[in-house]
Amino acid sequence: MNIYHNTRELKFREPFGAVFKGTDVVLKLFADDEGISKVSLIINTKTKINEEHVMKKEEDCLYSYVLVPDSAELYSYYFVISYCDGKTVYYGPKKGRVNGGGMTFSEPVKTGFQLTVTKPSYSPCWYKNGIVYQIFPDRFARGDDYLENAKEDFSHHLNGPKRALTDDWLKKPVYEKDSLGRITKWEFYGGTLKGIIDKLDYIKDLGATIIYLNPIFDAASNHRYDTADYMKISPLLGNEKDFKDLCDAAKKKGINIILDGVFNHTGCDSIYFNKYNNYDTIGAYNSEKSPYRDWYTFNDSKDGYESWWGVGDLPAVNEKNESYRKYIYEDPDSVVRHYIKEGAKGWRLDVADELPDSFIAGIKKAMKETDPDCVLLGEVWEDASNKVAYDDLREYFLGDELDCVMNYPLRDNMIAFLNGEIDANELAERFMSLYENYPKDAFYSNFNLLGSHDSKRLYTSLGGNVAHIKSAVTMQMCFPGVPVIYYGDEIGYEGGKDPENRAAFDMSLSKNQIMDIYKEAIALRREDEIFLKGDFKPFALNHNVFCVTRQYGARKVRVIINRSGDEDYDFYLDGKNCHVNRYETLVLGDVL
Repeated sequence: MNIYHNTRELKFREPFGAVFKGTDVVLKLFADDEGISKVSLIINTKTKINEEHVMKKEEDCLYSYVLVPDSAELYSYYFVISYCDGKTVYYGPKKGRVNGGGMTFSEPVKTGFQLTVTKPSYSPCWYKNGIVYQIFPDRFARGDDYLENAKEDFSHHLNGPKRALTDDWLKKPVYEKDSLGRITKWEFYGGTLKGIIDKLDYIKDLGATIIYLNPIFDAASNHRYDTADYMKISPLLGNEKDFKDLCDAAKKKGINIILDGVFNHTGCDSIYFNKYNNYDTIGAYNSEKSPYRDWYTFNDSKDGYESWWGVGDLPAVNEKNESYRKYIYEDPDSVVRHYIKEGAKGWRLDVADELPDSFIAGIKKAMKETDPDCVLLGEVWEDASNKVAYDDLREYFLGDELDCVMNYPLRDNMIAFLNGEIDANELAERFMSLYENYPKDAFYSNFNLLGSHDSKRLYTSLGGNVAHIKSAVTMQMCFPGVPVIYYGDEIGYEGGKDPENRAAFDMSLSKNQIMDIYKEAIALRREDEIFLKGDFKPFALNHNVFCVTRQYGARKVRVIINRSGDEDYDFYLDGKNCHVNRYETLVLGDVL
């Protein structure tokens, strides 16, 4: 059968990619089979089920329909080809895909071609044009206040897991656990906000313009994802004045601060839950009459409460509770509004896929009311445009929620390619799919990380292959979106998953080969707006050689990566012969 549609060819779908609601979207299908009686377009969304539109026959065996989406939501479509003899054929995307070219099926298509329909929403320029430096606060830098801070910090959280301050800043981080795998001791290294202030020149010299801080609020653990009090800075890190000083000092150096918001759960050792009676408050665990009781869900017994992924230290919060919503973002001095007023320029939402859409939209509204120039990003590990969580299709990119997400697909797929797990064709397909599915502003605002507190270090993920590290970092800096450097990756830190990836920062290692790679790639990104605004086209030159074209106006740059350590290759690109050596990364164009 000669039937064809390709979402990436303007002949068959125009315009390309995600669109605003109300946009005319021209959809065409080529079908030159004899005996066709009708071709229909079938539309599905959350609000439209198997909506049929008969397509108009044009010349050259093309059938067309102009779709005008009237709502911001995810559209899915496929084609039905009906024949005069009663036969019916269905045409949709290839298995495992939601865009690109398609194939025929004998039964109705389960997953159609994706069309993302959104409302206008734009990230601030300071963010989109920036470079992020991510800091795990306990492990970045001690200020001269760290010992005094520790005395105050250790004066509470007396019950429950032990807490201790290590003397050895460069000690390898480990967890002490009991026979059930529960952590029995939290070891702190004493990083402080003043320590970060002392290192702002280092961060600026690296080329970063944004600092993303993992949680800084009072908590029992060293990672602080078990919030004890949202309205109190962890005493070991400092106090609210120290936070304001950090924001002010950073701003003077052209650096903005993004905070980590952990709003799906709190700590059991908190003013809200108070399981260990370390606080004077009547926590939800203490009494049914607690003002926080309805924030949580209790079952039959006192210890039968819902928690994040069954971790008892992290009781889950009911984000639909009105009192909780007021506290987090609705009230004039709510958590979200308060810290923006104090100097923060954005929030990163931990486990965004476990927060209701309306909760995220409420945070976005509160943030923009407080500071229209702030940014909201979310932790999502997959394609966020079609993310399904708890059987619910999420609405991150429809205009009212997230500005952008953590781009784990960039990290995971780039590492998979360099490690030989997928070839260049598959890498190009996966990147192109994201580009097509995401609203353009969201794609160009993506939080483009290569490592984080939740993943292996880049150096470890690539087996210490310096050529591959250069390839990954160069691609990161030339990719649409906002590059993110996890502290220590720029000097070649090693480490598997938590806690190995959270070692204390050793400034003495800052002059080395890996740092040179980062500085060269950062300088490349910062010297021309083509890397901020240019069009994006990923493709494979062969199974080992991956290429990305960035084009802005008449100017073009190509990034070419040969992952092979055994073979050199010759190509003919842009009317010129091109040679790429084994393990080589080239950046070619009129910018250089």
